[in-house]
Amino acid sequence: MKIDVPEDVRRQLDACVEVIRSRVPGLVAIYLHGSICLGEFVPGKSDIDLLVICSEPMDAGCRASFADALLEVHRKPCKLELSVIMEDDLRSTPVMCQFHFSELWAGRYAAHDESNPLLHGPFPDDDIPSYIRLVRQQGIVLYGSPPDGVLPVITDEQFRQAIAADIDAFAFEAYGMFDSNILTLARILSFIRTGKIMTKVQGARWAMAQYPRFRPLLEQAVDAYLNDVHRPYNDVQLSEYKAFLTEEIRRGLGDTP
Repeated sequence: MKIDVPEDVRRQLDACVEVIRSRVPGLVAIYLHGSICLGEFVPGKSDIDLLVICSEPMDAGCRASFADALLEVHRKPCKLELSVIMEDDLRSTPVMCQFHFSELWAGRYAAHDESNPLLHGPFPDDDIPSYIRLVRQQGIVLYGSPPDGVLPVITDEQFRQAIAADIDAFAFEAYGMFDSNILTLARILSFIRTGKIMTKVQGARWAMAQYPRFRPLLEQAVDAYLNDVHRPYNDVQLSEYKAFLTEEIRRGLGDTP
């Protein structure tokens, strides 16, 4: 499948594949998912999202070496977000993750922080079912077999639970991504209401149409997310938006009548 991205991003993808092939034991497959596959990649903003499947476990030394190699291709030009899962763990609950790399953890990897928990043994990751669903729906194979022959089916209910797992503790300030998190809330609700997986911006546009009173807030968040145009938000409107959407998400999950 043709990947419609700028040439420097294509080179970064090729470099990532080479790093993964040289560092992950028992490599089975590399899948691309996220905004590139959903047709809304934004240069300078969007991450490269990868799901890697292997047949052998990784030890601490392997993880550290892999992290060092990924740091060499991280932010050149895109930020990377990558998870490695063993085939045998794909159907476990929760799914155990052999390795994870993202902007949030890049600093600790770069500092060779021995207390970094991601270096020491597999850990449960509630986000993996959502990645599997995204890959099966619109993912792109960069290496290995098609996802239908490797990844389990994720039901709508499993996907809803995965994307809304932390809804009770949802905070716009989380991970320093205020504008993005405003859009994420709309994206979660858009799937619960429509069953369609959308990007953050697509989810925001859906919410604008459904809830016109929040259009100014969502337009402001989209402008900030896409164009780095940052203006102070209306705190009252933010509070109303969060309260309304989180309640609608809970209702969609069956947590409230």
